[in-house]
Amino acid sequence: MALIKLSGASIMSGSVNGMTYSRNRFGQYARNRAVPVNPNSTNQVAVRSAFGGAAVIWKTLDQAVRDGWEAYAAGTPEVNAIGDVIYLTGLNMFARYQSLFDRHGEVLTGPPLLPGKATLSNLTANISGNDDDFEVAFSGAQDWNADGGFLLVQISRPLNKTINFFKGPFRNAGKIDGAATPVSSPQTLTYPWGAIQPTSDVREFVRFVGYDPATLRLTSPLIVQLNA
Repeated sequence: MALIKLSGASIMSGSVNGMTYSRNRFGQYARNRAVPVNPNSTNQVAVRSAFGGAAVIWKTLDQAVRDGWEAYAAGTPEVNAIGDVIYLTGLNMFARYQSLFDRHGEVLTGPPLLPGKATLSNLTANISGNDDDFEVAFSGAQDWNADGGFLLVQISRPLNKTINFFKGPFRNAGKIDGAATPVSSPQTLTYPWGAIQPTSDVREFVRFVGYDPATLRLTSPLIVQLNA
């Protein structure tokens, strides 16, 4: 489905009549639509199952809990593909949280206590010197680095080194659990794409999402380049 915005200048994002419309740092562009093969990968099946399970769980929640998710969604604006501010429903927001927690073996305890998203900063990803792992380094106060918190880490496939911006897809590389005594930096994770290639040949991006146990909120994603 295409998103279309007509207000002075036309803005389109999505696919219409065999054409895909999008934009990058240089402006809007259009290309022929390519329909990818659906491989039903293990990860795709897991994501679909988790979202379906979230919808079932939603129906079993007490009304007060559902009201809490509705209130959080109403106070937490999102930005869609063409830059418009939108608001998810309580069900949509719950499904986002529940599916993520389910896929990573975590238990969702309730709606967030505050509107908006938790903060995430001062994170880097670096090649460790081994062919099959990389390091995540962090400094300063990290809201996720506490008892019940966690940091999800994903990494892109190796890309052409001329690519400077990347939004996905990413592959899961692991989860760093917080603790009452904060875990130390750096933490080593297994590289999921085989042997790591030199950063002089390719460019890769690492995506972080944290969970703050004090406010029960996820962070916005933070994407950084994998460094040598």
